[in-house]
Amino acid sequence: EGEIDYDVDGKHAATSWRVVRRARSLKLGGSHLTQLSLFPKTGRTHQLRIHCAEVLRCSIVGDKAYGGEDVGRGLFLSACELSLPHPSRAEGDEPLHVEVDPPAKFGDLLRHEHDRWSRLSGE
Repeated sequence: EGEIDYDVDGKHAATSWRVVRRARSLKLGGSHLTQLSLFPKTGRTHQLRIHCAEVLRCSIVGDKAYGGEDVGRGLFLSACELSLPHPSRAEGDEPLHVEVDPPAKFGDLLRHEHDRWSRLSGE
């Protein structure tokens, strides 16, 4: 886990991150895949994609624009939790909080790659 302070398009951009889980892979990610939770502190265009690719050196799966490997199932990036001030609530009230499970394709890919590694790696 850590903090990233790395400008995007000449503007300050900050992101916190932490590892959720990892899986070995014979095909993707240079031998492993890592599921991250990303917490943007600023809101620059493509901030998370740039921070993963250029700072963490782990492009997001499916992000062909920033070096991510295409697995034919789109970009593996999703907002699973949001908190923001509700426009009809008074200042100082609790923010609106919405949370959903990560898309099934995230876990499916990790399981598939781990199973493939277990069957074919010889380890």
